[in-house]
Amino acid sequence: MFFQMKRLLLIFCGFLISSGIYGGEVLTKKQATVLGVIQGATEFLPVSSTGHMVLANELLFKDSYTTEQKVHIDNFMICIQIGTILTLLLFYRKHVGRILKGWMGHDKLGFRLGLNVGIAFIPAGLLGFFCDGYIQEYFYTQNFIASSLGIGGIAIFLLEFYRKNHPARMDDVYQLTPRSALIIGLFQMIALWPGFSRSLATIMGGIMVGFNLVQAINFSFLLGLLTSSVASGYKFLKGGTTFLDAISWNTCLLGISVAFVVGISTISLFLRYIKGNGLKIFGWYRILIGTLLSIF
Repeated sequence: MFFQMKRLLLIFCGFLISSGIYGGEVLTKKQATVLGVIQGATEFLPVSSTGHMVLANELLFKDSYTTEQKVHIDNFMICIQIGTILTLLLFYRKHVGRILKGWMGHDKLGFRLGLNVGIAFIPAGLLGFFCDGYIQEYFYTQNFIASSLGIGGIAIFLLEFYRKNHPARMDDVYQLTPRSALIIGLFQMIALWPGFSRSLATIMGGIMVGFNLVQAINFSFLLGLLTSSVASGYKFLKGGTTFLDAISWNTCLLGISVAFVVGISTISLFLRYIKGNGLKIFGWYRILIGTLLSIF
């Protein structure tokens, strides 16, 4: 597995160099690379990719961030989520394979896992479908996201206290019941609160229903694979043929590749780190970033 990942990393690093020769009309190579790094690093950590994107936009486009450019940058961010989706497919290919076999009638546990992922997706999927426009209009403000980062940091400290006093009852994602999957799905609804973090919300839900931390993260990522795929696909179709009018394919491929490579490293380091250290460092980090965001 390690050597396969290393080979993929080398191939994609070479692809980055060749793809990044040309910049788009809206984004430069440097800007596309920075956004790809942020997407790959923050999508999987409980630190809120939204908050980091707002901060990055302030730093990268402070002097030239027009309304038209904002639309194109938002479209670009949807596009490069393909990179982190591919990362999850690579890391969880065995689980995905079992789910597919299950839905073809060849793996009962795989069918059960796929069903539970689907159940967990429904609450946030429905709420996001009906309320996305309202949330985008009224809650995507810098001050609101900054406060969400801080509140999420406090939530991590409370979660760690809960974990210390409530031993886990499940150490395998295949042990999850549909009822518990629904509870995790209800927690994912919190992620529609900009700046809170989808991964944090679903990890919290997983801990609450009895998963140990590693399995809570594994189920969170499997749920994130479905959620990100559906959300990105919906927004892409909604954007129509004008989706990438102002951004070249070279720039999009650069961002996707960077997000993929960074995502692989992030998941590997994250899973290795939390086994002996927990999540407290991410709580302190969120409070720091929230403070910085409120200052800008």
